[in-house]
Amino acid sequence: MDKLFRGPPRPPSIQEILDALGPPEGFSPQLIHSKTEGTGRSSRAGGTLRFLLVDGGEVHVWTSDYSRVGFAVRHRRKGRSVILYK
Repeated sequence: MDKLFRGPPRPPSIQEILDALGPPEGFSPQLIHSKTEGTGRSSRAGGTLRFLLVDGGEVHVWTSDYSRVGFAVRHRRKGRSVILYK
């Protein structure tokens, strides 16, 4: 997962993320602030895609237009969260 967000071109497109991780397990029309602290206000034309990882972690990818990544964060099962792109 982390390899997608390293090196050029950066960040990956939404399609590249879908190709690597498959369909998201969840969607919200809001920007998710954190795994435990809720969400922000709704977006008119985008939202947050939630992907569950085999290691028990999660990746949340916010997009404003369903083609580009605006914000991505990886929540590890144990330990801290890591911003992949902002």
